[in-house]
Amino acid sequence: DVDGALVGGASLAADKFARIVEFSPPDAVLSQPRTMMAREVVACKNTLGESPVWSARDQVLYWVSALDQELWVWNTRDAPFKRSFPQVIGCVGLIDDGRLLVAMAEQVVAYDVATGQADAIAPAPE
Repeated sequence: DVDGALVGGASLAADKFARIVEFSPPDAVLSQPRTMMAREVVACKNTLGESPVWSARDQVLYWVSALDQELWVWNTRDAPFKRSFPQVIGCVGLIDDGRLLVAMAEQVVAYDVATGQADAIAPAPE
């Protein structure tokens, strides 16, 4: 699956979901299976990397290390950085105003990466 490829495989034993990979789609549809190569570009050592989201507007990849309670941010030019949260994070999404929707175990917040401001939107559904 896509997030499995982005964060190192679909198995929890896959080097702790440690690899973010580069991928270039083929130029044409092939009738035969093709071997693709992946190169590690971020050694983030996530325990459970999930929810990769690419912001075309900001040219940034966001993902979460769910059990580590971390949001990761990478612009592909600089080293990635992470922000810690007080709860397990289930997923991240883009909001039109540039903030991120961060769904945690007990609440959903609108998060501004630049300022660190997290505004509660709703409690998590029961």
